[in-house]
Amino acid sequence: MERTVRAMKQKQQQFEREDKECIKAADAKTDANAWLERVGWADHLQGLDPEAMRQLTDPVGEEEHVLQLIQDSIMRVMLQARITATPSTVGSQALFEVQRKEVDKKPRRPFDNRVEDDTWARYTAVWSKLICYIYRAEALEDDKKPGFKLTKQQGDRIDALESMIQEHIQDPEANPLDEDEMDQLTLQLVIALLDHRLTVGEYRSAIISGLAVLGIRKDGGWVDVMDYTPIYSAVIKVARAMVVYQSYQERQAEVARLQREKDLDEEEAEEEAASMFRIVREKVQKFMTVTSKETYAEPTPMDWIYEARTYGIYIRFNTPAGGTVDWDGDRIKYRKTRFRMSQLTEMLHALTREAREHLATLTMVDDVDQLPRIPWLAVEDDHSEDRVGYSFLSDERNHEWVKKGNDWVMNQIIDTQPHGQGQARRKVWIDNGRRDGKPFQARAVQSYGQTFNGFMERMFMLMYMMSQPGRVTEITGIRHQNTMNGGVRNILAHNGMMCIVTLYHKGFRLTGQAKVIHRYLPRAVGELLVWYLWLVLPFWQQVQGVVKDAVIRSPFMWPDEVVRKAEESIMQEREARRAALERQSQNGGMHNEDDDDGGGEEAVVMEIVL
Repeated sequence: MERTVRAMKQKQQQFEREDKECIKAADAKTDANAWLERVGWADHLQGLDPEAMRQLTDPVGEEEHVLQLIQDSIMRVMLQARITATPSTVGSQALFEVQRKEVDKKPRRPFDNRVEDDTWARYTAVWSKLICYIYRAEALEDDKKPGFKLTKQQGDRIDALESMIQEHIQDPEANPLDEDEMDQLTLQLVIALLDHRLTVGEYRSAIISGLAVLGIRKDGGWVDVMDYTPIYSAVIKVARAMVVYQSYQERQAEVARLQREKDLDEEEAEEEAASMFRIVREKVQKFMTVTSKETYAEPTPMDWIYEARTYGIYIRFNTPAGGTVDWDGDRIKYRKTRFRMSQLTEMLHALTREAREHLATLTMVDDVDQLPRIPWLAVEDDHSEDRVGYSFLSDERNHEWVKKGNDWVMNQIIDTQPHGQGQARRKVWIDNGRRDGKPFQARAVQSYGQTFNGFMERMFMLMYMMSQPGRVTEITGIRHQNTMNGGVRNILAHNGMMCIVTLYHKGFRLTGQAKVIHRYLPRAVGELLVWYLWLVLPFWQQVQGVVKDAVIRSPFMWPDEVVRKAEESIMQEREARRAALERQSQNGGMHNEDDDDGGGEEAVVMEIVL
């Protein structure tokens, strides 16, 4: 009996081992998967160990010295490509051209190198993995290696890179590493990988083969199409930037050659050299677009990537998203989180109470009911007024009720009524003995700032949760007054309610279109917002302006700083700090070590620096 049980367990382990040991081609009848059938990953990697394939894209190990330097180089190249691909450097027409997807159709907008830093990090990580995969796979034995084939040009570039690095590693002093030359070889390798004619099949391309390996999950399965198409977008975005960078370097080299060979000055050489547009167009039409209808046209890796991404996006947009939110009576379930509507309501009520308490402290009253009333029916706002600096509080029609709150907080401090608290507040706030001439106690300013930040945190949550939650970038960019570049403010008064109006869309840079979204605040939150803008913010801006010697107020609801210095003042302050440090350095030998008050000059310098 024991032998039977042992045999069964061994067979089960054998089954599990076999499932993990190699990739099997999908059966279109029994394992129907339109996405896998389209991209052909399983067929390309059939018979290979999925875990071994995944390890080819792992981060560089400590012993992989050559690969580490190659990875450092590709990261430098991608960063420099991003910096170069701007209208001010290469011109907008070159960026329009590199954005081209079809040979005979001009794109609606130019290539845009502006992406969030975390997005750029994800995009560059894809290229880093592809380079690691190609380098490591080339070292494998034929029976363990995927079926891609490097062209002669690609192989020469890798050999040149490896040879340069090996010479440096063997004798760093005799062969110092020239990073510029290395980066040039790395960039040429990337361009060679893109400029690959698919004469036999797409999986002869090292890039497309690497993209198949990036589709393997940790558990041995395939990455779902819903999560994979951004990888194609990463390859396309960074590839375009590097094509622009390579074209820019080619033109710079041609200008230098003309100056040297024809004895031209820089301006004459610039005029005679091929234009950025012409150099970019040649590359784009050769290997950066989908295959054209011309008889001489041949497919390249970018053609395959475009088509695969288009098909993947079609599946994404036509597949219902998985359910993550569920209702059970008044109970809400979101993934592993569960709560009742009554709990959510109580949380919002508690936030409102806390915000009211913070506002009472900021306005120096016992309760917000003591604050001047807001005549909601009389509040006027001109939504079409685009004058810089305008808000509903500066509207002439609101003058009568707004003037009742002018200098409210400062009046609470200088209050001279017999039974008032003005004297105690002045003692806490005012310091006439400061050497720098600033009238406020540092501790009072710090305490007020902490309360101010606590109030703004609660207002953020209330305005976010109680006015149709939006994207974080919508909420954090809200302005309470008109600005030169932003135009009309986002906070408006309308029919006795406060309203937040945002023009935003996730794909604005891609589509050029924004959606107008109106979010109305409940009265309890709206009055907190009005009191803040009316009574608290002007006082805090004035205090911060005095403390920081700043003259520019922020129009944003949640700024990094409510006031800031002009650029000229910042530069003057830096020069003053530098001069003070230089004087201290020159006089450092005159210090008396026996003086008990020694270090006074150092303290003064440190105070200036801080």
